[in-house]
Amino acid sequence: MVSGLNTSDRESHLLLSIKSIILFGTPCRYANSKELQKTLKLCATVELGLKDKQNRPKFDQETENDIKSILEAAANLSVEFVGVYEKRQTSYSWRELQRPDLLKHIPKRNFSYQQFGTADCNSYHFAKSESQTKQPRVDILEEMDANLISNPFKNGSDIRAFTIWGPPGMGKSQTALRFAYTHKKEFPSILFTVADTETKLLSDLAAYSQTLGLTTEDQSKNIPGQVKRLLEWYEKTDVPWLLIFDNAKSVKLITDYWPKEGVGAIIITSLSAEFASNNVAGAGKELKPLHDEEAIELLAKQLADRPITNYDRNEALRIAQRMENLPLGIQASVGLINGAQCSLHDFNRQWTSRTKVIKDSTEDHTTTRHAKYPRALRDAWLDTLNTLRPESKAMIDVMALLDPDNIQEEIFEERASLGSPSTMPFLGNKTKCFGDLKSQGLLSHGDQSQSFRGFSIHRTLQDCIKLQMSENPIHGNRQTALGNASALISSLISSLWETDWIKIRKEYKNFLPHTETIRLFFHEIEDVPSMKVPISFLEMLRKAAGLCYKRNFLNLGLEILKTAEDIIALNAEQSSLKIEGTEEAILNEIIEIRYQHACISTETAEFEESLEHFELAKESYAKFKELGYVKKNSTRYMTIVGGVANSLNGLHRNEEAEGYYLECIELTPPDDWQPYNINLCRCLWDTGIPEKLNEGANRLNAWIAARADAFGPDDQNDYLSGHAKYVLGNIRISQGKYDEARELHMSTVKNFKAVLGDDHHKTGDAYHKAGWHFDRIGEYEEAKKYLENALKVYQIGSDATYRNGEIARTTFKLSLVLAKMDREQQAAAEDERKTAEVFRKKSMGMKYFPSDEESEYDNLVSLWAR
Repeated sequence: MVSGLNTSDRESHLLLSIKSIILFGTPCRYANSKELQKTLKLCATVELGLKDKQNRPKFDQETENDIKSILEAAANLSVEFVGVYEKRQTSYSWRELQRPDLLKHIPKRNFSYQQFGTADCNSYHFAKSESQTKQPRVDILEEMDANLISNPFKNGSDIRAFTIWGPPGMGKSQTALRFAYTHKKEFPSILFTVADTETKLLSDLAAYSQTLGLTTEDQSKNIPGQVKRLLEWYEKTDVPWLLIFDNAKSVKLITDYWPKEGVGAIIITSLSAEFASNNVAGAGKELKPLHDEEAIELLAKQLADRPITNYDRNEALRIAQRMENLPLGIQASVGLINGAQCSLHDFNRQWTSRTKVIKDSTEDHTTTRHAKYPRALRDAWLDTLNTLRPESKAMIDVMALLDPDNIQEEIFEERASLGSPSTMPFLGNKTKCFGDLKSQGLLSHGDQSQSFRGFSIHRTLQDCIKLQMSENPIHGNRQTALGNASALISSLISSLWETDWIKIRKEYKNFLPHTETIRLFFHEIEDVPSMKVPISFLEMLRKAAGLCYKRNFLNLGLEILKTAEDIIALNAEQSSLKIEGTEEAILNEIIEIRYQHACISTETAEFEESLEHFELAKESYAKFKELGYVKKNSTRYMTIVGGVANSLNGLHRNEEAEGYYLECIELTPPDDWQPYNINLCRCLWDTGIPEKLNEGANRLNAWIAARADAFGPDDQNDYLSGHAKYVLGNIRISQGKYDEARELHMSTVKNFKAVLGDDHHKTGDAYHKAGWHFDRIGEYEEAKKYLENALKVYQIGSDATYRNGEIARTTFKLSLVLAKMDREQQAAAEDERKTAEVFRKKSMGMKYFPSDEESEYDNLVSLWAR
């Protein structure tokens, strides 16, 4: 209301500043002056904030005349006359807005009061005001436009519908309201109903029936009759209407009160995508988290009294991304900021994780005068979780520990290796459980570009589940969830000796992210008293490290193994951290983990370390056998002996290595293709003795011929054929047979590229060797190409730290090749030589001495890479 102005100033003031006039009160119908007087009286009451009718101000003729004069002054202005009908049941009830029939040209409208927080009818839920060109949720609003209003309504009956579904706190209701607000001109009648229960829905429908003047009965009497009259009105009126069913849960309830005909649109908001099916709306879209810019604008809107500077904008982005751009999460953060009266920077320093925000936020932090969200952030999820069946709850407890962005369906398939554990009731009920979780908005469909079906789960939900596990074990045991998740993922990772490299790459891409999130969860709870580590967790770690070994992510493999080794050490020290499993199973994992560590240390050329771990694995194997246990992997002792031989060969203790290789070959089962025969030949080559070179060449020629008989001359079954030809090529170089050596090494390049991929260090070694050959025959452009390819391989990823020697050697070789080319390459040659010297210093450390000899650079790399 405008007050304190004299009559002459009033019209000009209204012209300048008033966009709409809102009349508060009951009833918002002006059939006679008595009702108008009652409305104006209540208007004054509400404006002064007095809810007690006994204490409201006296409403005399002067007050009435003053208000009437304001209305008369505004009558000729282009403003909206808005009446508000306020329900009195509870302070959290929905308020509905109606444009009364005060003037004949003003149509009737009905909106939620929540949107009218300011004069221009924008609320904080709208990241952009109506006057701005870019709106929030533009993708889904455009899709709603296309489905609901893009084509003119047809004569007769034309009802269109659209469902917005998604997890709690995503902003579904506000998106529906935004659409309603934007298209109020297209829909003279708009009703927003709460549809999660029949009682609430009928109450809203009956109230609107009264608002439209379809009945004068008290709302508490004959509600079914009032609802019936409203539905009949929808079916008969030619006024386009919009009906919003908010928070729908029952398909039957919605369809029971769905107008059978008429001209209008229906919007449903729900946790479940079922309402978008052809049986209900026939169209819809899942509401995803906000984009970064939308999230920042939402936060800025709610903190309008705090200027968002460039620095603050970065802090705002950190807040939004911490909460995964979940609108309710951002709202909770704003509530905490306001409660602490702190800057965005200080908030980020105090609340450093989602879990802290979830723990500290309450309903007060998620409620504003614009929108009363009736639950705290964590309760928005936990209330839904508590409705799940036990098998569905056990399934989502596992999902809480997985990588949230790509949860594959196959994880929850029945398989023989899992058996039928009582802790996994979802096995055999996968489809039913998925349906249960999706119907509650807890799962979203994952990346549809993948060849497999998968889901995603919001990280805030994951954190809430973990908190529920920690605070109330009745709702989910952390140890059970850890065991289940570990067993499921471990059973999908192949053994260390899997040779199908396409399968290995797929397993690394699909399942390693899950092992890392499970491992992170373990580190979050490892200090819990009486914590027992499931044996399946150790098995999963060991298999994941094996994937890293095969995919050449060696540093990550060692990090994973450290977690396993720390657990083993604590278990041996009789600490509070115990491994849950049989003595046989625990000792078996100790053998395998020691063995896996030794294999990775061999690849990083840490041969003293690899020898130590192979010896530890050998000791554990002896204890295992002494206790009467039988190893399921009958070749493990053979591979341990071969590993010892590899380490000794790497240390140039070739006489000892040869003895171990021969023992390993003796233990190898017939028709089992192992690398140890080839590695023996590398050991023979390293001696440099002509007789040993001949023996190695003869062994390799026989091996290559047998392999060709088994798999064909262009064998790409695994990397072993390329490996054999690489070693034989080195022997031929030592024997001066360069052309044969070049042919063998080029065949190795082809095999390694096809099997190991273009990013494996062995492929890099083959590229270097090819460059060496082309340099020898004077084809410098080809030499340059292969050497540059080798450098690209060595410099990939975190494991480049293990390749300083290889980088130095190849860079130095490249400098020599460039120096032999035209004058334009001379400066580049000098630069490469300087770079090579830098990496040589890194590789040698305190043992560094200057040298321009190619042989000294060759000595920087292990025997494996030469």
